[in-house]
Order: sequence, then structure tokens, then C-alpha cells
Amino acid sequence: MDSATLAINIGMDGITAIAATSGRRTPLRFGDSNVLPAQVWQPHEQPISATPVNGATVIDVPDLLSTAPPDQSPRAVEAMSALLAQVAAHVPDVTTVGRLILALPDQWGPRRRALIRQAAEHAGLPTPVLVNTAEATATHATSTAPIEVGSSLLVCDLGNHASSITLLAREATGWRNLASIPAQATGAHLDENVLARLDFDDSLREQLTATTTANSSQARGQILAAIRTATATGAITRAAILLPEPYPPTVVTGAQLDAAAQPIRETTTAAARQAIEAADIDIDTIAGAIVTGPAATRLNVADHLARQLGITPLPTPSPELAAANGALTMHTSQNPPDTLGLLKAKHVGMRHLGAVATPMILGSILLLQIVTDARRLLPTTNYTGTYHLDELNAYLSINAYALTALCAALGLIAAGRIGAAVWTRHDHDNDTPGRHSTQAGRTLAAAAALGLAIAAMFGLLGETLFGTTDSTSGMFLRATILAALAPTVLAAAIGLLAPYSSRIRDAWADHLHYPATPVILAVAGTAATQAAAAGLPWLTAIDYAYIEAFGGRIGTGLLGVAIALTLAQTRLTRIGLAAVLGIGGVLVYGITNARLFTFAYLVAVALWWGAKAVRLIIAAVPRAAA
Repeated sequence: MDSATLAINIGMDGITAIAATSGRRTPLRFGDSNVLPAQVWQPHEQPISATPVNGATVIDVPDLLSTAPPDQSPRAVEAMSALLAQVAAHVPDVTTVGRLILALPDQWGPRRRALIRQAAEHAGLPTPVLVNTAEATATHATSTAPIEVGSSLLVCDLGNHASSITLLAREATGWRNLASIPAQATGAHLDENVLARLDFDDSLREQLTATTTANSSQARGQILAAIRTATATGAITRAAILLPEPYPPTVVTGAQLDAAAQPIRETTTAAARQAIEAADIDIDTIAGAIVTGPAATRLNVADHLARQLGITPLPTPSPELAAANGALTMHTSQNPPDTLGLLKAKHVGMRHLGAVATPMILGSILLLQIVTDARRLLPTTNYTGTYHLDELNAYLSINAYALTALCAALGLIAAGRIGAAVWTRHDHDNDTPGRHSTQAGRTLAAAAALGLAIAAMFGLLGETLFGTTDSTSGMFLRATILAALAPTVLAAAIGLLAPYSSRIRDAWADHLHYPATPVILAVAGTAATQAAAAGLPWLTAIDYAYIEAFGGRIGTGLLGVAIALTLAQTRLTRIGLAAVLGIGGVLVYGITNARLFTFAYLVAVALWWGAKAVRLIIAAVPRAAA
């Protein structure tokens, strides 16, 4: 069995958890939700149960841990143990829990944390690593929106039953808690405020104010639950509230909800000011505010903090899982991605690896053919170390030589794409989109730069092998650099600039897969036309007349098809253009025309990369609101 790391956020309003196996994070589902109510059941004179039991007493576990006196510690441990065991039971069957990380409310002190450790041991789980919820939430939020070391962050956790305001300082090694203040801004207060503003029958109102009967308590709970459901989005115009039978439904308006939330927002802002004063810091050093919790959306505190204190809210991906994700990141961020495991994933398959190996292998074969032809056919009598331009043009295709350099560059760019895919997949699996987008882009840029350097080395190799005269000096170097310039420069620019656009940050690499088929056809066609022009360098037993008669025409046709597959985007267009250029290449074959087709393929590749760059620029530009 694989070993999983289990991160659990134990909140006052529920439990969320994420299991990580081989670098892949999987949020645990509890029925139809990611949130498990933090409740257990106590049957009469029987062990505590993590599943509902008829007639049993419902125990709110976080509330029990927060309020239980020391003599109730065994009961608190038993309740928390049952809850942790229930969470662990939802981890996929193919894994065992090898490591446990728990995010706990900041207000829980040493005694409660000791009880948590005992509960984990009692549940058969590893000794847990304990982190504060605010620090875990901040870690998750800043994984995609980093803040500078030395700045501060305000974390507002607004629950239905408990809330807290925490001020953290960003340090090189993590976070430092500057102040943590319990807040009265809770969803339960909002529900009560909305209830007081609803218009319904006076007899029902009198019933709700009578706290001595079970019916009044049940009716109040039913209405409060209906209010919570109707106002869950926080932005309503009118919403129906179901009342107990026989009373008809009533309506809550957006104005009523805003009026009910306003005093709670003011309380939250006051608590934030208190935390800032307690921390004794300048408000300008606060980089932003993170507002999470089940009541955050309904209270709309983020906008209020921005207006009253000038603190910009930070976006928080998957807010209900922020603390669990952050707890996992805090204790796994030092580990590099499992590169081998990611390469085995379906998103990085044989076609990607083929895009790396195929151009390099074919380019090497073509280079060997060209060099062998030139050394075999160029004059060697009274060799003085130089060749004339006419001799080189007669026996050596500079366009074919440039194609070998392009193949090497394309292979290295494809390798850079795989490296970028590793980083992107790592972020996707860890629910931290964009965190390593800069590293992904730099990986591609570095590979492209290496490709251009290899192309230049090919050119220098040609200069060295053929010792050109002044009239041909630099011919090889210019040809190889020009052939590889557009793909490598554009790939490097895309890699360096694309991560700065949130619109394409996570998808730019998907658009840069240049297929291997046109490369295969282009190299095969160029090799055939080279053989028709200069003969076969190795298989000399084949009659050269056949190669001259058929090889050149077939090769030029293959080059035409490679050009069509590179330029055309749709299947129908490719078929039509491939037929025209392929048949046309066969009909117009000649040594000069064959070399023109090779040159045309090099131009087509440059246009392909230019088109990809333009499309990404268009995709990166924000759309105007309709």
C-alpha cells in the first residue's frame, strides 16, 4: 500500500481534510460535501459513535474541547478519537496514513493540543504535527499571491459559531503570530439579526421568544437554518424563508440582509483595529486580508475592510479547503515535485517524449549524411584547407544543414515543455495553481536558449569541417542560427512572459506542442533529395539511377506535405494543402526546387511559432466587460 499524508482542519464549524499520495492531493468527500460536521453521538451507557444513533446525545466535538473541564478530558479524547477515525476511514483504500497534520484554532492552548495528540494515538493514527489554522490559511493564499518578507497579513476566519482575527508577520522561514483576537462576527449572529427583521405572524413570534418549551426551540432552529440556506450566497434581492406549519413562507430582502450584517461587519472591523493596535504595527505594512469561513460570503466583510481600513482582500483558491491545503503545504513545500511520477502521468505520455527524441535522432542522421557526402565528393587533390562557394553549393545543401540545427532546437524545446508540464501538474495536483508558473516558464526558456546554442555549435562545426574562404565565411553559422532563431526566441519569450498573465498562466504550455510528423517527413524528404543530388553515402549497391529518378521527387513531395501539416490548422485544410504541395513537389522536382522546399519548411516552422505567440497574446489580453 502507498503511504498518504493526511491534513485535517479541525474547525469550530466542521472538518475538512486532504490526503496527499505521491504528490497528488485528493480532498476527502463526506457524502455530498467537503465538510464533515464535527459531531459524534453518545448513546446511553455505550461508547461514543461517529455515526448517528437514534436517541443518542449529539456532541459538538470542538465545543467540547473548548469548554470541557479537566475532569472531562477522557470523554473529550474519546469523542475526538471517534471523529478522527471517521475522517481517516474516508482516505482511499489503497493507502495508509503515514503522516498526520492537524490545523487547529489559534486559541486552543497546550491542554487542548495535548488532548488532540492523545485522540490521534487512540484512533490508531500517527503522532500529529500541529499547526495554527490562520498560518495554514495564509500559507495557502500566498502560494499563488506571494507577499514580501517583513510585511503582514490579516486573517479573518468567520464561522457560524466562532470567529477570530489574526495578524501574521511574514518571515523567511514561515509566519509569526503578532496578535489573535476572538471576534463576535459569526453567522449565528447574522441569522438572529435577520430573524428579528422578518415579517411574520405575531403568534409565531411570541412562540419563538418563549424559551421554556422544546417546540419553540425546534421552530427557532428550523427558521434559522432556513435563513442560513436562503442567504448562503450573500447577494440576494429577495429570498423565501420557510416557516413551520401552518405558517406561510416569508421573504427576506437584500436590504434586510445588509442591515442585519452591518453591525457584525462593524464588529469585525473593530476587532481588526484592535489586532493591529495590539501588534503595534503600521497599517501600511499589511499586504492584504484573507477572509474565509462559512459566514464570510454572507457578511461581505472583505469589501468593508477595504473601505474602512484600506486593506486589500487577497483571493483564496478553494476557501473551504484553505487551511487543510495550507497545512499540507507547510510541511511538504520543501520537497521537490516527484518528477518521475509526474512524467508517468497520462498528461506526459509517449507523444511528448517522442517530440524530444525524434527530431534529435533524425537531425543527427541527416547531419551525418550531409557531412559524409561533402567529405566524399568535394575535391581532395592538392587540398589547401578551403573550398570555393560553387563547390559547396554543388555538393552540400546549406538548407539541409540548417534543418539539422532546427531539429536539435525543436527537440530541446520539447524537453523544456515536459519540464514545464511537470511544474504545472505539480501545482494542479496540490491545488496551488500558478505557484510554480515562473519556474515552468524559466524551464522552457532555458531549454530554448540551449537549443539556440546547439544550433550555433552546428554552424561552427560546419565552419570547422569545411574551412571556408572569405567568400563563404560564416555561411554555416548564419544558416543554422537563422533556422533556429524564431522557434527558440519565441519559445523563450513565451516561457518568460506567459506566467505574468493569470488568463494563460496555467495553459500556455499546452499550445506549444509541435508535432513530430512534419519533422519526420521533412527530414526524410530532405535526405531523399540530398541522395538524389549527391548519391547514397552508404548503400552504394543501389543503382543511383533509381535514386535520381524517384528519390528526389518523392522527397520533394514529402517536404510539401510537411509544409502543409505545419501551416494548416484544420483537418480538411491540411488534407487539401498537403495534396496540392505534395503533388506539386513531385511535379516540379529539381535540385534547386528541392532545396527551395527545404527552405520553405524552415519558414513554415517559423510561421507556426509566430502564430502560436500571437494566439497566446490574444488569449492573455483581458476581455472587456459586456
